[in-house]
Formats: sequence, C-alpha cells, structure tokens
Amino acid sequence: MYKRIKGIKGDFNKKERFFKDDDGMLITTEKEIAEKWRKYFKGLLNCEEPTEKFPFNIENINTQECLYPTLEEIKAQVHRLKNHKSPAEDCIQAELLKKGGENVIWWIWKVAVICPIHKKGDKQDCNNYRRISLLNVVELGAKTRRQGDLLSPILFNVVLEKVIKEMKIGSNEGIRLQDKSISLLAYADDIVLMEESQDRLKILFSRLHKAASKVGLCVNEEKTEYMFLSRLPFYQSIKIDQYEFKRVEQFKYLGSILSEKNNIAFEVAARIQAGNKCYYGLTKVLSSRAVSRRLKEQLYTSLILSVVLYGSETWPLRKMDKQRFMVFERKVLQKIYGPVKDEITEEWRRRKNSELETSYSSSDIVEGIRSRRLRWAGHAWRSQNPLLHAVIE
Repeated sequence: MYKRIKGIKGDFNKKERFFKDDDGMLITTEKEIAEKWRKYFKGLLNCEEPTEKFPFNIENINTQECLYPTLEEIKAQVHRLKNHKSPAEDCIQAELLKKGGENVIWWIWKVAVICPIHKKGDKQDCNNYRRISLLNVVELGAKTRRQGDLLSPILFNVVLEKVIKEMKIGSNEGIRLQDKSISLLAYADDIVLMEESQDRLKILFSRLHKAASKVGLCVNEEKTEYMFLSRLPFYQSIKIDQYEFKRVEQFKYLGSILSEKNNIAFEVAARIQAGNKCYYGLTKVLSSRAVSRRLKEQLYTSLILSVVLYGSETWPLRKMDKQRFMVFERKVLQKIYGPVKDEITEEWRRRKNSELETSYSSSDIVEGIRSRRLRWAGHAWRSQNPLLHAVIE
C-alpha cells in the first residue's frame, strides 16, 4: 500500500531554501547556510555556567560502578530496533545489525545529524524550526546523556520538576476554580502561568525565571506571549524584569488555539485549514483509479480526519461551525467517490449530498465530534481527579 501511494504521489522534490543572517540579509550559498546553522545550534545547545545553582547533597551520590553492557544486553537492544528507519551519519540501518549476529561490533559515536523541521512562521528564520537529532541506531543502547538520546526527555522532566518545586507555589496562588487553584500548566518546555492580577503574575514569573536560571534554562522572549482576560482596559504589553512580552488576543498551546473571548471559531478555522493541507497533499491519491474507494476512505479517516478533529473533545460547537465541518467533509468525499452519470440526462455530474451520505457508510464528521466529546466526558467523570469533576460540574 505504501509503495502504491508513494508511486501515485511522486517522489519528493527538494525545494531551494534561503535564510536570513543576523542583519536580515539573505544568504543563499550552502556554505553560508551551514555556517548559519552551526552558529545557531552552538548558541542553542550550549549555555553559560549559572552563577547560582541548586544546593547539591554530595553524600547522596551513587557510587555504584557503571558496568559496560554485556553481549547479551547488546543483542537484546539490537533485536528491539525497528525496521525501515532512516539511518544516521554512519548510514547503517537496523536490518544490517540484526543480520550481523555476534559479529556486530559495539561502539559509541559522538555524532548526530540534526534535522531542522519547519513548524510555523517565516521559513527564513532558524528560530521557527524544530530540531530533531538523528542518532546512529547502535547508539540507542549507549549510556549517553545529550540532546537526542533516550535519556534526554527524562532528564529534562526531572530538571523542570525541580525548577517548579523551587518556585514553592502556594495553594492560594493562581486562578480560582471553586476550592482549587491553577497557577501553572507545564508540558515539557511549554509552560503557562496564570494569575488573577498583573502584579501577582509578575511575581510568579520572577520566581520561575530565578529557579530556571539555576539550571541554565532561560525564557525565549520572542516566543513568550501575554493574554489578558478582562472587560477593563489593559496594557498592550507587560514588562517583567528585563523582559517585555507582547499582548495577544489568541495563542496556541499544545496544538489548540485559546482566545481571550473563548471564541471557538479561531480553533475551528485552524483545524479546517490544517485538514485542507492534508487534503490537497493527497489529491492525486484520492482521485486515482488505482486506489480503491475503501482504501481512500481509510486514508481520509486516518490521515485527514485525525488532523481536523484534534482536540475536538472540548469544542462547544455552534450550528455555523457544524455546517463548516460538513462542507469540508463533502468536499473530500466528492474527491473520493468522483462524479456520477445521471440516469436521465446521461451526463456526468457531481454527487448530491444524499448520495454521498449513502455511499459513505461511516458516521459523518459532526457525529464523530459528538462521540469524542461523550467519550472524553465519561473518561473525565470516571477519573479520581477532583479538578476534572469541578470543571464538569
């Protein structure tokens, strides 16, 4: 199936990509672009030694000797490697190691291929890219500690948890929700601070900044935004310590758009736009006669619909929003099923909405949203978390 779809879509055509230097001038040569990335990653992955650190209890150091992995442990790790994955700098794939038997030589490389993947914004700005480290497959069993290996996310979570505990957030801080308070939301390095007044928010941020600086973490001023929920006049930006954060009417957190007026229309428009990108990327496949309609329906459900319905469990949809989703789904189904020959005029025409509903045996997109909301509500109600019960009630 994968080979057939890839053959229909065609090979990937690499586009020329230019970048801007520190002065805003375009750089076009491969050497200049590589040097730009080198300077960017050098500043990103290396930080200055913190002037103040957390106190460290040297008596609790684990003095147990760290033994080298045995041959059986190495063979077990190699057996767990997944097939059909892109090799790294050494160009050695997992399949070669699995077929090598005991002749596989174990060694540790110190090289990782960093692949920049564009997230959003200006493609000529290095700050708008996500960094993925492509490691050599045999390094997955090595006891290393750097960005890109298996221990990195675990160690980062441990460090960030220490930073949050150092803030010593009180039970009366944050936004009140019945008898509970919410002052901080954290998912990896995406952190949200919430307070009922601007002054209290400044104090909370200062404590976060001070604690984070002890482990070499800093705040990205350009990517940090400030949103104020009130009917009263408010400032266009907020100044805290040496930072100044711009005020926005909406921002994206964990893939969902939150607005100051709690308007779901922004999120609906963004999800439909993301769905359209997937749809137009699969246009050749959806209109091809070499792919069965059953397979096209599966592609729509797994690739397009999953993108459009991301976060739909919490959507309070209006009638207008439901109509927009139905229009989007009919457009995709028209491409999947194609035109039909009219029995009276004997001419080819677009299928009617009723004909699409008959051909598509699954539930429509609005019913799918409703099912997801009910499933999430049941999961939240069965949860022992009192905060979820407070939100539902």
